[in-house]
Order: sequence, then structure tokens, then C-alpha cells
Amino acid sequence: MIKFILLIFSCLFLNQNLFSEEFKKFSVSCATEKTIENGRMYGYTDEYIIRDWLKESPILFDGENAYVKGSRSGWIKMKMSQRGNKIYWTRYSSALETNMNMTLDLDNLQKVTQYDGDDYIQRSFCLKNSWNKGIELADKVS
Repeated sequence: MIKFILLIFSCLFLNQNLFSEEFKKFSVSCATEKTIENGRMYGYTDEYIIRDWLKESPILFDGENAYVKGSRSGWIKMKMSQRGNKIYWTRYSSALETNMNMTLDLDNLQKVTQYDGDDYIQRSFCLKNSWNKGIELADKVS
């Protein structure tokens, strides 16, 4: 009987470990639809536009927080949550005096930004980077 109970607990523990993946740190570089359209007019590739053209800070994710490097404020840390294949986080914009609610869809790597009290939605296309590449790109933020 004890062997049977031990076998059941071992199977449950093994299944839990197989199905619960550990969050792997990564980063994304994003550019708005309009930015990509403008860059294409100059003959730039989408990858160049997103990662290097405007030198915007990538967003880094560690499973608990999202990080973005501000040009004057240094690293900004925001609490993230993940439901299914979407990551959510919010950032307060003192310039706009409102919250920016952001969603990253991991299936198609699109970021949607919606502002509190506004129906305007801004869509951005993103490229996935390693954590280290994200730090390297963030160091280029002017």
C-alpha cells in the first residue's frame, strides 16, 4: 500500500514538473506601425527599423517584472502578469498624465498599448531578443 501511494505521489510530482515550464528571461524590441511604414520609405528592413533605427529601449521580461530603460530615468521596473500567451503590464506616463496598459501577444509578437480613458490603441510589431541582447540594445538608448 505504501508503495502504491508513493507511486501516485511520484507520478503527480513528475507531471507537475513536466507541465510547468520555468519562465525564460527574454526581451523584445518593438516599433509602431507608422514607424515601420516610414522606415520602409527609406528602404530599411523591418528588423533594422525595429532594433536599430530609432534606438528605442527594448522591453525585458524576467517572469515577474518588465523593464524598460528611460533616457533620463534609468531602468523602469513594472510588474508583469502572464495569462496564456499574453503578457500584461502597466506604466504611468507623467507626460501624458495617464496609465499606459500594454499587452504583448507572444504568438504573433504584437504589442498593444491602450491609454486609460481613451479609445485610441497603438499597435507595435516586435522582434524577440535574448535577455543579454536586450541589455546591449538598451545601452544604446540616448
